[in-house]
Amino acid sequence: MSLPRWRSAVIGICTDSHSLLSPQIIERYAIEVVPLTINIDDVEYLDGVDLDADAYYAVNAAAAQSSASPTKPSSGQFALAYDRLVERGVDQIISVHTSFGVEGTLTSARLATRCSGVPVRVIDTASPSFAMSCAVWETARAVANGERLCEAITIAEQTSAGVGNLFVYEASEACRSASGHASAGLSLMSLIDDQVQVVHQVDTCSDAARAMAAGLATTAQPVNVVLAHANRCGEAMIAELHGLIGGMQNVNEIMRCRIGPSIAAYTSHCGAGMFFYPIT
Repeated sequence: MSLPRWRSAVIGICTDSHSLLSPQIIERYAIEVVPLTINIDDVEYLDGVDLDADAYYAVNAAAAQSSASPTKPSSGQFALAYDRLVERGVDQIISVHTSFGVEGTLTSARLATRCSGVPVRVIDTASPSFAMSCAVWETARAVANGERLCEAITIAEQTSAGVGNLFVYEASEACRSASGHASAGLSLMSLIDDQVQVVHQVDTCSDAARAMAAGLATTAQPVNVVLAHANRCGEAMIAELHGLIGGMQNVNEIMRCRIGPSIAAYTSHCGAGMFFYPIT
């Protein structure tokens, strides 16, 4: 796998599993992903290594406690990830993470820079997971297009601040019936200024998909889009949304991914949503 080059510089990208990148994006840009540790009933799993999204929801449903507890990777795990990038020929590393969520991840990443064989710039996007995901994606895209280190860092910071979002907590009628909210309709929400706000009320999940698509259609700039669902109950709604926005002229690329254990521990297991950011 070839790595992106800028003249004599080769820049590698590292992040952690809180970013929830799709396997396709990880492979395309040769991104190193350091797994968080997920504790369920005192059993520890490496996120995305010992436990993928489907396995997490199955294990968590059968567990004695109702939620999982994610913990930060160690500095040693980050050091190994940086070493793997160096072994592949990089001479600069951008390590993109967030202080929003699992405490201590940034500290571990920064400690690991002390023993790296090449300079490492640790970026705090200070944003929720999917804004971080968008920042990693756009940073990797910028590096692949030949941007230098300082420009790529600026892109990481600007992208995370400009992510739009629309989502629901219960992405199927079955989930809504089970939770007793079917008669109240479905709330379409957005994280605005660090506060979750209801922006629209709809009757069905198909209505929610159409409302999300309509919201995206008003975006003037070209965008990249992340579509994500948690447990399988949200898959049909996201598939419908994908079909609605796939042909829009302002949509450059769509990444499909799952809401894995490092995020699902804090949110609904039946959630689904759309996250998007402008590209240049």
